[in-house]
Amino acid sequence: MTLKEYNERLEKVLRDTETRLGNTMVKLGSEALTLVRQRVQETGKNAEGQRYPNYSSDPMLTNCSAMTTSACSRIAGSKNKRKELQWVTLKRSGKNIKLFELKQGYKQFRELHGRRTDHVDFTFTGKMWGNMHILSSKSDHDNGTVIVGPTTEEEMNKLKGNVNKRGQILDLSRDEITQLSNDFKIDIVKIFKDNGL
Repeated sequence: MTLKEYNERLEKVLRDTETRLGNTMVKLGSEALTLVRQRVQETGKNAEGQRYPNYSSDPMLTNCSAMTTSACSRIAGSKNKRKELQWVTLKRSGKNIKLFELKQGYKQFRELHGRRTDHVDFTFTGKMWGNMHILSSKSDHDNGTVIVGPTTEEEMNKLKGNVNKRGQILDLSRDEITQLSNDFKIDIVKIFKDNGL
């Protein structure tokens, strides 16, 4: 290969890299979201490898309208069960609302609904995680940036509340960054190979 041919191929590599960067960033953004979701849901650990603080077991007030029918039935499904509960009546918007106490708080609320409590996974209905997508634009991707997050205001507020309570949820761990960097390098190496370099 002559120097001229090498320079022409190298210029083609640069053009192809610029052209393919957006698609590569979208792929990496999707992969990053998958890696974070798996780590958080399966291990309950943040990007530094520390477990998120456990679900609260401080007493809380709730009622059956905030629960599924089967969860409500487990705690208040019979006259005897309702008799054992501690009840409170609150006035809201001119109406009396009857609430009962869950002695073990949100942890118990999750258990009644059959949700895991061995670690924090930020999953109850699955809507927050299911609503996470790539938010950035094509021009962002073409400039090497990808942004992920919830697409609805409700789920964004839920994410913000969780972040305020327990810290960043969508941060990448060092291992995840390394994996994504390697995948990026593989894509770049492929461009070189495709151009005979």
